[in-house]
Amino acid sequence: MLTSLFFLFAMIGVANAQHMGYGRQWNVLHSQPDQTVVYRYTVIYHSSEGDTVSYDNHIYSYVYYECGCISETPVGMYREEEGKTYFRGRPDHPTNNGEEYLIYDWNLSIGDTVFVQSGEADNGLVLKSIGDAILNGETRRQFNFTYLSKPDSTELWIEGMGSELGFPFSGTKLKPASPFGFQEHTEMLCFHEADDLLWQNPRYDTCLINFGSLVPESMGENKVTVFPNPTKKDLSLRFVDAMERSIDIYDSMGRKVLSLETAEQQVQVGFENQPSGVYFIKVKSGEGTAMLKCIKR
Repeated sequence: MLTSLFFLFAMIGVANAQHMGYGRQWNVLHSQPDQTVVYRYTVIYHSSEGDTVSYDNHIYSYVYYECGCISETPVGMYREEEGKTYFRGRPDHPTNNGEEYLIYDWNLSIGDTVFVQSGEADNGLVLKSIGDAILNGETRRQFNFTYLSKPDSTELWIEGMGSELGFPFSGTKLKPASPFGFQEHTEMLCFHEADDLLWQNPRYDTCLINFGSLVPESMGENKVTVFPNPTKKDLSLRFVDAMERSIDIYDSMGRKVLSLETAEQQVQVGFENQPSGVYFIKVKSGEGTAMLKCIKR
């Protein structure tokens, strides 16, 4: 159903990029609000060049996401018009059925109130001040908000990047909800543009947290072994059987540094040119996806 819907959108029409831009990547930390079941994991949201569609007489860009258990998946679409940013979840989503939400308004003046997401008071933000943020040497506006229903709660937006809660989770600090139907708290860890790290949350020293926490047992570490770990030079992956697999390796900032495909039961990866640090290895096959961690000395 999802494939046919997005194919239909593509057939309707394709247009040029919106100025929010392509090649954007938001590393967002998700946390379960029910503290009796605590889990935290990073989901990477990104937009890709050329992925635009015409829908309801507007031009949208796709947003994709991936985590340790889910392959790259189109999660929704966004558009920018007259200084505002709107988001639509997947049209087949059981929660919103493709309903459009306002997530950003860059036309605001100090003292203005904006209602994002559901439009309810819990998602109401009051613009208290406008400052400057420096991203990659470029000055951008930073909007500093308080929440309408709880003035001691704050949120900041940076133009072109979005909310500190992650794109598109603006206005969800008090009410953990989003166009995706998630009931989780979110917090942005890092923002990349064209593979450059432009912003990193000062509270964390990594762009990935518990990235493998949702790995299915059928594709867990019992199916693949990484050695030596730690390594100083090469890295080997040994599988329980031979089949088609794709392997992507990310650094601690969430940037993909190596990618390869193999059908062998064991594969050696040249790691000697990579700097020291923590790396995440993502293995995808017909059985599912596994995420493993390794250390380069």
